Amino acid sequence: MRRGARSRTLTVPMPDFDALLAEIRAQLADSRRDLSEVERTLTDGYAQALALEAERLRLLRRLGSLAATLEGDDVAGKTKELSSLARQIEEHNGVLTQLRELLEELRREYSRGASAARGRPAPQPS
Repeated sequence: MRRGARSRTLTVPMPDFDALLAEIRAQLADSRRDLSEVERTLTDGYAQALALEAERLRLLRRLGSLAATLEGDDVAGKTKELSSLARQIEEHNGVLTQLRELLEELRREYSRGASAARGRPAPQPS
């Protein structure tokens, strides 16, 4: 941060993942899965997970650079921003964990369905 520059809180609104998580849960609960819809949901889910991970890494870098300047001026403002960044990172971690677990389960179900459609046994998880 430039000398004399004011600290700014970087509150980045996180997209609403509830709809995506609900869609994945609904597909997992449905015994008659449309494989093309499952593929689309997996693609959307993995894209969202990558975007969320990228934003999480950006927040971590910002937290690190801000912590390195804590001894300078505007300690109160920087402390407030550090707190905000830490909350955002925790929120991202929670959503990423949920999303990854549900995507893994949906991917396994997709593999079973795709194998059944081809008439072969589903691959066993390693």
